[in-house]
Amino acid sequence: MRSRWRATGSSGASASDSVAAGTLLMAGGLKALQTVLMAAALPVSLVILLMTLGLLIALIEESRMALKARRRDPRPAQGHAQGHDTHRCRPAAGLRGRCRA
Repeated sequence: MRSRWRATGSSGASASDSVAAGTLLMAGGLKALQTVLMAAALPVSLVILLMTLGLLIALIEESRMALKARRRDPRPAQGHAQGHDTHRCRPAAGLRGRCRA
């Protein structure tokens, strides 16, 4: 019976990678292998750099928006995290988590 589930990594891809690395090592030595690895890693590193830049821009923009909102309404928001009186809002029998008056 064949299994429905397959492993994420394919052993064929690993074997072909090993063969390619071995061939480059035999043909051109370590320098050729390092050159190919650097050439393959460059696009990936550029994508990671662009993603980091995008995240930084988004965080700066979100911080600016939060500052503007705080300047418009300086009152703290209602809720547990903003200094709400939490000892009165503990769930009690029969209240199902609602605050007691």
